[in-house]
Amino acid sequence: MVVVRYERNDPSLEPYPYDPEKAKQLLAEAGVPEGLEIKIQTTTGRYLREKEISQAVAGYLNDVGFNASVEVLDYSILNEYRNAGKEGGLAELNYIGLGGYFTGVGELAWVQYGMVGNTWQNEEFDALAEEAKRTMDNEQRQELLNQCQQLAHEECPWIFLFRQPTYYAIGERLQNWQYRADEYMYFWDCDVAE
Repeated sequence: MVVVRYERNDPSLEPYPYDPEKAKQLLAEAGVPEGLEIKIQTTTGRYLREKEISQAVAGYLNDVGFNASVEVLDYSILNEYRNAGKEGGLAELNYIGLGGYFTGVGELAWVQYGMVGNTWQNEEFDALAEEAKRTMDNEQRQELLNQCQQLAHEECPWIFLFRQPTYYAIGERLQNWQYRADEYMYFWDCDVAE
């Protein structure tokens, strides 16, 4: 069996520390009232354990003073809410799994203004992301993507929970199969051993 893993992250970035006391302090400084109701909308069965992850996030939010709840919706309904915005039923938070074409550029596009209702705007981020799209040199592109990731990490336009790696397992009989970063699986160039 062969297992392949693909990731493209800036290795210098550290995860945000878990610090509920600091979170309470920052919320108080921002004037957020204790017990503020907040809803997380999620689906079930579309992403890996999204309902349970949303419940865990609600628990963390409750620990720092929110009154958080989880609403489980069919994906088609949540998608309609996202398209309609706040007036159309979209809650304060919603769980979404993001993907891209796994070059680093695709994933970062999700935090840009206008993507899935995002309102974060950062001109420096946008300029770096555009330059990364046009850059043919892999090392230079990676440096630009790292700078984008650092900006998004500093400003935190979304609550980034985790990055799910992609794993593939194949049997020894499948030969000449190549993993693709875009997750498409093409088998017409493969052989199956007897």
